[in-house]
Amino acid sequence: LRLARKRAGLSMKALADRSTPSVSAQAISKYEADKMMPSSAVLVGLGKALGVSLDFLLGGQVEALESVEWRKNSTASAQDRAMAEALVIEKLEDYLAIEDILDLPPAEGPFAVLRVDQ
Repeated sequence: LRLARKRAGLSMKALADRSTPSVSAQAISKYEADKMMPSSAVLVGLGKALGVSLDFLLGGQVEALESVEWRKNSTASAQDRAMAEALVIEKLEDYLAIEDILDLPPAEGPFAVLRVDQ
């Protein structure tokens, strides 16, 4: 949920305002922290408000990126950075799903230690 919200560039309050049935920003915070699970109707509403499928909201192998560095003089806002990170995570999850479907063996080589799914 956090990934989809960041990708859409929305705050918790903005997502709460867009969602039908209505849900509070506090409830969204609890959903993102895994302290509470939304009902199926709320989950469908959040998916529609964010423009993502239920599969996207319920899946997810990658929770966050580590060691992300930005240029010192970057003019990207915190929201732009969050959206960029969310997009990278989304593409990484797509890649990992394809690896699983094709039953590819773990990568060998200099980047094998960087794999996040093992």
